[in-house]
Amino acid sequence: MPITTTCPACGHQQATPGSIAGPVNCASCGQAYEALSAPPTSRSSATKTAISATATTHDGPASATGTPQVSRPPGSPPELLDRLPKPFITSPPMIAIGAVFVMLYGMVAFGVVTTLNNRPDPEPLALKPREFAPIAPEPPKPAGDVPKPSDSASKKEAAGKADRDKSPKDTKDGKAQDDKEKEKAEKERARKAGGDKSEPPKPAPGDAPPKKEFAIATRPAPTLTPKPAAPKVTEWLSLRGSPGDSEFEIEPAGLMVKVPGTLHVISPVFNLYNSPRLLTDAEGNFTALVKVVGRIQPGTVPLDFPIKPKDAKETPKFPFTFQGAGLLVWQDEMNFVKLERAAQFDGKRVPMVLLEQYQNGQPINGKLLPAKDREIAQPPAKDRDIDLTLRIIRVGPELRCSYSNDDGKTWLEVKRLQAPKLPSLVKVGVSASNVSTKEFVTRLEGFELTR
Repeated sequence: MPITTTCPACGHQQATPGSIAGPVNCASCGQAYEALSAPPTSRSSATKTAISATATTHDGPASATGTPQVSRPPGSPPELLDRLPKPFITSPPMIAIGAVFVMLYGMVAFGVVTTLNNRPDPEPLALKPREFAPIAPEPPKPAGDVPKPSDSASKKEAAGKADRDKSPKDTKDGKAQDDKEKEKAEKERARKAGGDKSEPPKPAPGDAPPKKEFAIATRPAPTLTPKPAAPKVTEWLSLRGSPGDSEFEIEPAGLMVKVPGTLHVISPVFNLYNSPRLLTDAEGNFTALVKVVGRIQPGTVPLDFPIKPKDAKETPKFPFTFQGAGLLVWQDEMNFVKLERAAQFDGKRVPMVLLEQYQNGQPINGKLLPAKDREIAQPPAKDRDIDLTLRIIRVGPELRCSYSNDDGKTWLEVKRLQAPKLPSLVKVGVSASNVSTKEFVTRLEGFELTR
């Protein structure tokens, strides 16, 4: 920056560069005088002085361009990066918006899944009986129609007639031949009638030799007495029972059971025994099995308790809904065993296999087995039903309860119950339960009882 200097001889002022320090010639009188550098007065000079002072204070090395470098604490970001704006995606407003979006998405997904799980069952197909046309009888044949004889019969009849028309010659040879034939025929008849065991007459020289007949003596085949098979009960009509207000309908595929949307249980606790059931006698050891088919949807509206507590103002409701069907081993109302495929809803629908045993009116050895992936090998049973085949085998005082999800190829054991007080003669069959305001419709297939 130029500075103003004054000549000491003539007093002339002239501008000289600020970087020049030394003798300067006066433009007016030509006298030489010594010019001194003026102190910096501009903003840039002050800035440079401040930078120099800072650099001197921190003992920082100067850059190649003469600008001193300011030292900063180790690990701190460069000064210019601190001044850059932060990304918008990581700003607090965007984080709040993202959290709200995730929460809304979860609520919508939960509503969709709940709606799918609680959708109503499709109405069962009504099977209409087929009508068959009667078989028309064959029209009667006219009396005048006589079947024509075949060609072979006609030829035989003509040959016999020709033989009858022929007569032996009236000669001695012909008469002798006739006499021999008559005598031979009489002897043969006498031998057969009187049981003559003498040798048959020898043929005449002119007769043809008789044909030899052979009889092969065969030993009669031994009669094998088949081993009696174990009696089975495979027909629904062989079971007996009263459905009450429920319905049993025999279909080609099995037995359709419809239970109204009221409380239907076998419970000594509630003194209620109105579950529909069909039973038959079974003595000693036996094997009973049945397949429960279709999706079980117990509904979401619970029923009222059948018994109102004394200190309660209102009748409480069941904390869940429940529907199930399966096998029943029945001694009486206080002693029985149930193995059911069922589903329960207490905020979430849970398919399960339920095993109950009552002895002297008290529940013992009950087991609730959810049908999840860890118990069902194939296909997966998570959040949906699988058709299950239930089985109870009695061996002495033991009842072996199990189920299969592949039509009896493999069996998964639920539990082995000990029932030493169970009599030899019991009743075995099927039953259904409903603890819901929704009607329970299910189908049972392939019931078998092997004694």
